[in-house]
Amino acid sequence: MTAFTGGTLPTFLAGQFIAADEMYVLTEAINYALEGTHREATQSLTADSSTFTTTETEIGTVTANLVAGATYRPRVTSHIGTSVANDIATCRIREDSVAGQQIQERQVALPNAGVAGNLCDMETEYTAVSTGAKTFSFTAARSSGSGNLRREAQGDRPHIFYVDYVRG
Repeated sequence: MTAFTGGTLPTFLAGQFIAADEMYVLTEAINYALEGTHREATQSLTADSSTFTTTETEIGTVTANLVAGATYRPRVTSHIGTSVANDIATCRIREDSVAGQQIQERQVALPNAGVAGNLCDMETEYTAVSTGAKTFSFTAARSSGSGNLRREAQGDRPHIFYVDYVRG
């Protein structure tokens, strides 16, 4: 997927189907115009992760070049699947790695096994304390149940983890 960085938008007709990657660019263009935000870095994955259980596991990372004092928005849209119905996953955004400072957490119910996974969509704001490369980590662990969990992803439902500049 290509981030919108200004310029000409694609043309859409009333009632026209908009593909996921086109919607992504359109959403970015709207954010760029309305909020003055822009994309600093993106991770897009189209393959499932290895399975994990109760050990918190890093299933995505994104690294952006930040400026001290500026505020950024790390956001992840991913799907979590399980091998046993009715599990619960705890998903987190952390600084640096699986051992880093937690900056967002969300519980995700997994009512069905063996499907395309359940959506984990989360974001937070982060003010950079120094200028330079900063990594954000997306982690998950099973907090209830007995199944093997995994990040579910493929071409029509990619895992997307990005960092937007907000202000400062």
